[in-house]
Amino acid sequence: MHAAALAAALVLAGCGGGVYWSIGGDDEPDVELAAQPEVVRSGETLELQAGASGGVGSVVEVRFYRVDDNGARVLLGSDLDRPFRLTVRAPTVTEPTAVRYQARAWDEWGNRGQSPTVTVTVQP
Repeated sequence: MHAAALAAALVLAGCGGGVYWSIGGDDEPDVELAAQPEVVRSGETLELQAGASGGVGSVVEVRFYRVDDNGARVLLGSDLDRPFRLTVRAPTVTEPTAVRYQARAWDEWGNRGQSPTVTVTVQP
């Protein structure tokens, strides 16, 4: 019986039809990020807030990053509960500087999605 079922599945798969199955999901979470305020002075605080929804499962963690000019991400913190947010301190600058932030979200299946970067202008 099992051999016949396997043979039928192989025949169907060979001709473009077939039986497909999956455990868990492979859709990454959708993530949007907002920063308030969008202009801040050196050393002041700003809030990063992420909206995240799972493609298949529910979002279980959002991590917040600063994205450096070389593309490196510096982990600032994470949040496990909705609403996903983090308060951070703006870096000290001597001239107006664009600072980029990004959020990454993980769902219960381990899939990861990320937001586009948002830019905050930091004034001296």
